[in-house]
Amino acid sequence: MDARRAQDLLKHICQDEDYGLGLLEKLPLPEVIYVVNVILPQCLKEADDKANVNDAAFFQDMIGRYRPLAIEKIKRADRLWVAYSELTGYPYIVDGQNMIVMYDYTDSSKVESQLGYAGYKVSFGHVDREGFFSEVGRMYRNGYKKILFIDGKSKAFRTFRSGHQSMEQSAAGRLRNGCIGYTFLTAWSSFSAINDQLESELWNYCKAE
Repeated sequence: MDARRAQDLLKHICQDEDYGLGLLEKLPLPEVIYVVNVILPQCLKEADDKANVNDAAFFQDMIGRYRPLAIEKIKRADRLWVAYSELTGYPYIVDGQNMIVMYDYTDSSKVESQLGYAGYKVSFGHVDREGFFSEVGRMYRNGYKKILFIDGKSKAFRTFRSGHQSMEQSAAGRLRNGCIGYTFLTAWSSFSAINDQLESELWNYCKAE
């Protein structure tokens, strides 16, 4: 997302009567996640740095409003891409509890290559809505709690598995899928370094008056 686009979205958030919720509901998933995960946290940080209590409270509230919208859009996505081990065919689990999912496939080859250079044989396989719910159901079975949604350009959007399924869906997933042997990728620092490299260009969208 370029700076002009980001500033336009921020303007709607700050000035619209519904705080931009109507607009964001119409945006594609990558843009919604970028607003929730990058633009608003940077605005919040700048407000905190300047001890601007009112602005900080506003942006914290906006994050709380928009985060559920981003998760709902993920749940309604027609296609997502899960990171699978090329050795086992099972999802990679990072740091013992995090499943990696791409919500924008554009830079998947770059992410796969960089992980490959770090020694991890990973490929991204697409799943439809039902397939994604199935993978989340398996997480319940195996005790893994978090999902890292990435696009290869900005920082990971971290969510808990419970935000993506009802208990009825997760129970059905446990019964349907049974126990699965996930591959563990415990060298989280290596993945973090790759992700930090991919998110090296971030803008400051909030300028103090």
